[in-house]
Amino acid sequence: MTTQQLCRHIICLIHAPVHVYDGDGTLLTVYEDYGEQQDLLLADDAFCRQLLGKARADTPLLCAEGDAILYGIVRGGSEVYLVGPCCLSQDTTQAARYLQQSHRLDRSQPYSVSTVPLELLAHMVLMLAETVSGVSMDVNQLLRASFCDDQMLADMQRRIQQAMYDNQEQVTLHNPYQQELREQDSIRTGNLELLTASLQEVYVGRVGRLSADPLRQAKYNAVAVIALASRSAIAGGIQPELAFSVADTFIRQVDEARNEAVVMAYMRQAEMEYCKAVHSLSAAADAEQPLVAACKALVMQKLHAKLEVQTLARELGVTPKHLSATFSRKTGVKLKDYIIQEKLRAAKLRLIYSDDSYDDIAYAYGFSSQSHFGREFKKWESMTPGQYRKQYGQKEP
Repeated sequence: MTTQQLCRHIICLIHAPVHVYDGDGTLLTVYEDYGEQQDLLLADDAFCRQLLGKARADTPLLCAEGDAILYGIVRGGSEVYLVGPCCLSQDTTQAARYLQQSHRLDRSQPYSVSTVPLELLAHMVLMLAETVSGVSMDVNQLLRASFCDDQMLADMQRRIQQAMYDNQEQVTLHNPYQQELREQDSIRTGNLELLTASLQEVYVGRVGRLSADPLRQAKYNAVAVIALASRSAIAGGIQPELAFSVADTFIRQVDEARNEAVVMAYMRQAEMEYCKAVHSLSAAADAEQPLVAACKALVMQKLHAKLEVQTLARELGVTPKHLSATFSRKTGVKLKDYIIQEKLRAAKLRLIYSDDSYDDIAYAYGFSSQSHFGREFKKWESMTPGQYRKQYGQKEP
């Protein structure tokens, strides 16, 4: 495919002009499909030369103007290709008025600009760059090259250091990371009790400042929390498409909300929906095998006792061999291991939310001694109960 053919394809796909200039900035040709419409780059020579001055041989670029206007800039040998303007917004009327005013176009003459999805524009620019210069890169590399220059990165480093200094001076802490871990783990396991407890925790610190506007701050925080919750739900077994659809729906509601309280309510409800979905998934799996469901229920009832497979089998009216084989086949977990894991799950809550001694916790869940509890805990958690409490336990505010 020739460069001319490619440019014609580009304008057919994005309905935006492609201007071609030589090394001196002289216009060679224009590929366009809008007839007699005013040409922005011809009308504003200073702006055109500003775009041409950004052209680089090593990488194509995107250049932003205003809130939603983009241009593509590609250098190929001695020629420079300018693609656009393209509008990222659906409100092309407002964008057209902005361009008319900014570049002193004749307001009495019609002017329009096309809406182009960011990824489509980026791929058109990348395709053109690879054709005329041989430079190959992906969309993420193009975006970083265009908008994350050395000055921007240096400025961000200064801002980060300033934010850390301000927090230290004001003794301002972020919300505890361990609380977030407990919150997300409760969703992953479908544990409504733990989720409720984690959301009720009182701690020193606050959510990071994401915006000076309180409503926008609440929305940014909600989007982050819902996104994290969706990933935790996927890890808990929810189908990704369902998890993403739930996130999309709640985030759209958050975006439309005009009240911080409403935003907070949507955020917490989304977490609850994910947690309930994981819990229901586990319950549905149990329902496939009544014996497994009955066994799990019995384990939960007798969590504080010294549980053995023989005891469970006798109460369920089956042989130990049949119970163990059925449980392992349906869950993928040995029944002995499941009993220990459930005891440790409950014990971990006590380690997080209480000051109970290790002896008390050990005996509360049917371990023969503190050392027995410690051995099993380290076997499954790769740390001692003391280390777990130090790392994850709720600290006094």
